[in-house]
Amino acid sequence: MKKLLSHIIIVWLGIGILICYSNLEVCQAKTGALAETNPLACALFFAKRIDYPMDKVDQLLEVATRYVEVGQKKKTLGILSMTLQETEEVSPSAYLSSSPFWKASQLAAIAGGYAKAGQKEKALKILSEALRLVKELEYACDEPYLKSRTLAEIAGGYVKTGEYERAFQIAKTIEKPDNEAKALIEIATRYNEIGQKEKTLEILSEAFWVAKSIEATSSMEAQSEVTKLVEIATTYDRIGKEGKALEILSTALQIAKMQESTTEDRSYKVRTLTEVASGYAEIGQKEKALEILPEALQVAKTVVVEGEEMWLLTGSLSWLLIGESGPTALATVASKYAEVGEEEKALEILSEALQAVKEIEHSDKPSFRAKVLAEIAGGYVQAGQKRKGLEILASALLLAKSIEDPSIKDMVLYFITERYAKAGQYHRSLQIVKNIDGPYYKTRALLEIADEYSNSAQRLDNRAKKILHEIITGTK
Repeated sequence: MKKLLSHIIIVWLGIGILICYSNLEVCQAKTGALAETNPLACALFFAKRIDYPMDKVDQLLEVATRYVEVGQKKKTLGILSMTLQETEEVSPSAYLSSSPFWKASQLAAIAGGYAKAGQKEKALKILSEALRLVKELEYACDEPYLKSRTLAEIAGGYVKTGEYERAFQIAKTIEKPDNEAKALIEIATRYNEIGQKEKTLEILSEAFWVAKSIEATSSMEAQSEVTKLVEIATTYDRIGKEGKALEILSTALQIAKMQESTTEDRSYKVRTLTEVASGYAEIGQKEKALEILPEALQVAKTVVVEGEEMWLLTGSLSWLLIGESGPTALATVASKYAEVGEEEKALEILSEALQAVKEIEHSDKPSFRAKVLAEIAGGYVQAGQKRKGLEILASALLLAKSIEDPSIKDMVLYFITERYAKAGQYHRSLQIVKNIDGPYYKTRALLEIADEYSNSAQRLDNRAKKILHEIITGTK
């Protein structure tokens, strides 16, 4: 009996020690985050607590990227080491069926982080492993697009290490032209950055012909082709080849105009037309951009009606996730008008988008209305009407709080947080983070806020630090 009692006491002591150790780890992590008291440190705290392994790796990488950008090399290397370990520990059963090249893709991204942190040899070793994984899956997995995308990411990793010829060799093995073009554009851009004009022109020419060979059988593929062509054109312009840039933009415009205008395709057509308009504006051709935008607006107005009907028929959340709806199509066009300095026209279109949202009877779908209102609010801020934008954001926030599904609620609150941060409302955006329950969207929201602080060179004040303290400690 005494022996049995002794065993029971030992077991309970062991459990007690484990609980104490676990609590100590959490306490130490909180102490570390509070010691730094900034959005990036808090993002790292929550990234470590994401349950789903693949999401955890993604967000740790995002945090590491931010740390290397602000010059914190030691911190970056620590997070990259942690991310690499987490990647290795993810069971293949978690990704092989849905995303077989996931691990190779993550390794390429981790290698890029090491390269940026000055650890070239470590980066090259990881890239070699990523390539090995791709070859290992080559015959066992019939996913040519995923394989091509991953190879493009690996090529991008080699670009970051300065191994441009190796990157080019890998790019030329890519089967899908859109991914090959992506890799070639990245190589050309880097050659341009280091002043190798002849090499830039050589790779850009190759990228152009590869992009032209994309057989766009859907609106999504057409948008991909247009995106690549616009990137190539603007790169040509940066090295003083305006004539070539205009020639390629003309090709991109023809592709955008030829897109079908079926219900399903209209939103893609809006995006491709506005993307070409942005390309023209970037190379100083504002008048040409203004010739294109009215057509994009005309198409966007037709998305409004069809989009409402589709929502009412399906109740699908897909538009919430990828931004497909009539009002957001109008907001996209308005944003482009604001970019080229036509704020009055932008405000006119935003007013129309706002009215369209008010007329939609989606009282049972507050997530849809909240997300679209936040999109429109961002447009008002961009067009110089900050007060109006903040009024609309307040309405979006009120709707978001009524969402019952916790994961959707977190997603919409994250989106609203981002818009508040972009409007310079840092305290308000941090307050909203307190209402996001899951660590995944908490991490993403804090990263967005960290980015906006960095972009504006705004310093954290005592009030912001107090709110961050409350976020970490769970104080509402």
